Amino acid sequence: MQQEQIIAIREIYWNISPTVGQLFLYTLAILTTIVMAWGILQDIARWRRGKPEARINDLAGRAREFLVQVFGQKRVLRDRKPGSMHALIFFGFLALFIGTDIIAVEEDFTVPLLGPDAGKILVGSFYQSYELILDTLGLAFVIGLSWAALRRYRVRPERLDNRRTDAWVLGVMLFIAIGGFLIEGLRIANQTIGGVPVYSQAWAPLAYIGFTLAMFFRAIGLGDGSPLALGIHQVLWFTHAAATFAFIGTLPFSKFKHILYTPLNTFFRDTTPKGALDAIPNLEAEIEKDEPQLGLATLADFSWKRRLDFDACMRCGRCQSVCPAHASGADLSPKFIITKLHDLAHQQPVLFKDGSLKSIADFEPGGATNGTTTAETIPLYGNLFSENELWSCTTCNACVHECPAMIEHVDDIVELRRHLTMIESEVPQGVKRVLEGIERAGNHGACQRAIAPPGRLGSMCQR
Repeated sequence: MQQEQIIAIREIYWNISPTVGQLFLYTLAILTTIVMAWGILQDIARWRRGKPEARINDLAGRAREFLVQVFGQKRVLRDRKPGSMHALIFFGFLALFIGTDIIAVEEDFTVPLLGPDAGKILVGSFYQSYELILDTLGLAFVIGLSWAALRRYRVRPERLDNRRTDAWVLGVMLFIAIGGFLIEGLRIANQTIGGVPVYSQAWAPLAYIGFTLAMFFRAIGLGDGSPLALGIHQVLWFTHAAATFAFIGTLPFSKFKHILYTPLNTFFRDTTPKGALDAIPNLEAEIEKDEPQLGLATLADFSWKRRLDFDACMRCGRCQSVCPAHASGADLSPKFIITKLHDLAHQQPVLFKDGSLKSIADFEPGGATNGTTTAETIPLYGNLFSENELWSCTTCNACVHECPAMIEHVDDIVELRRHLTMIESEVPQGVKRVLEGIERAGNHGACQRAIAPPGRLGSMCQR
């Protein structure tokens, strides 16, 4: 007997009491907003401690590059395999985020304003397309996350380092994505609309992941209104919602905060030619001060934009993988230049390249407030960074060119070296000889120019 066909429609609170479901969701939404806002405001407060820096020129150009980099994944896809993995996660996450927002708009705005019929968005052909697109991109999301977990915990490339929040981010996103498919499968296997089973509808297979799971659930007796299936659906529905809000609330406290801060950092990227040194305004007046401040000595010397760099970093290690100094065996890793500053700014134990951890109490103090050493006043050189680490950088800007978060590693290194050179006179012996040569003779070899004898071209170098 051919089943009656009905218009495709989404019942948002199927198998869930609307009152209980709404109370649960809105309570979690309020708590999540408070926690997330507190975390973001804490980050903004850290940026505001930085020195001013103008980054608002060429707004149209910045906006264009922002769109290309964020939604076109331009620089991310430069490294093909990890870039493809990230694109699967990014576009899958974006689709599921938009899909969830459509449900919220229907439930909280269009239906209350226009009525239960005119206000329905997820109905008819639009709903059919919605199911097909979200199942496809949801599958891409799961594939991308599984690829990321395999790469991070099984392949384990040298450029990656694992922290506890990494497992949380991947684990909770996989739980949300897979849980969403299980909820969909149980709904298709058990839901009826006007007494007509959804499973029998011609449009049901468009949600092909959920429909495949529904076939499995029906085969093992979890279909056609099974009390056990309905109970499992409710448990999954509430845990899925709780996990989603927990993930959102913890965004500012995990590495996935780059979803907020990397686009921001991209917009405020450096548009000046790479390699250009920061100008020193009123150099002579600064040198005449009792305690001149040139370059970067402590965290307090960093601008707000340099501090934003710390939070935009996703620790992908691309900068490290292209660094010639790192490849040569030097202590330098552009990634750890940024991550160590991030850890210090957040007053967390600082993770070093060799895997060791140091707390603020382990560092040599450079300044104190009522006898207490602070993260802002700890000298960076000698505590966070070694001589080999800073002076092995060739300033080739390969790290800056490769970084998908538009972080400016080389500028930080150069400014740290500027302080050591101009204020501390703390430079390696080889560099010291070069500087002395420039000071005495105007060239790095300390050569005095002499007129060439008759019959010889050019000039001679006399020491």
